[in-house]
Amino acid sequence: MKKVILAFAILLGLTSGINAQITVQHDTVGATYYGSALNIHNPISTTSATPVVVRWSVTNHNLPADWMTFDLGICDNQLCYGSNIFNGSTTQIDTAKNNKPIDLKLAINPGATNGSFFVSVNIRDGVSTNKNVVFIINKWPTGVSTISKVEDDVTLYPNPANDNVNIVFDGGLNVKNVMVYNLIGKPVKVFKVSGNSAKLDINDVPSGIYFVRLINAQGQIVATRKFTHY
Repeated sequence: MKKVILAFAILLGLTSGINAQITVQHDTVGATYYGSALNIHNPISTTSATPVVVRWSVTNHNLPADWMTFDLGICDNQLCYGSNIFNGSTTQIDTAKNNKPIDLKLAINPGATNGSFFVSVNIRDGVSTNKNVVFIINKWPTGVSTISKVEDDVTLYPNPANDNVNIVFDGGLNVKNVMVYNLIGKPVKVFKVSGNSAKLDINDVPSGIYFVRLINAQGQIVATRKFTHY
């Protein structure tokens, strides 16, 4: 009887380990550079009482070359990894445990190039979680009065794009529709959205240059972005 109970306890422990799942706080997180180095945090947590092995790696980014020579890296609870982590060939390992989340963060001090850029990181536990999260970094020219704070908070990626375009915007814009137009102003796609982001399926759109217009509940265009579909 004791052997049966012991076997059951071991099986229960293994089952709880198999069902352990990590949670990433945000699918997309970002910040705008205003002259000070940035630390963009996206914690990873779990409710498991035993350690869960977490693997993460950079899968894609569009950071300009001059940013790669400045202070740049991704940190977890164990180490900070420099710009070599962005070559896509290295996977780092850390462990998460109940009440001990992994503070995954992008640490960056941008170079001279201005624009909106992203870093995509794949996070997995080898059991039930395998997802990509995106860090977004905006850097705009100092003193440019034609770019409003609201406009700063609209990011489109990747660009150029293939099957999908992601767009993230300030929730205060109250965006209800996103429309894709070609160069002659003809609408080719309309998407209804909620929240502060949208994934636009452009797989059936011919290759070319397009504009994305964000439209609020009153039918007003609150932001426009351009992208290339290849």
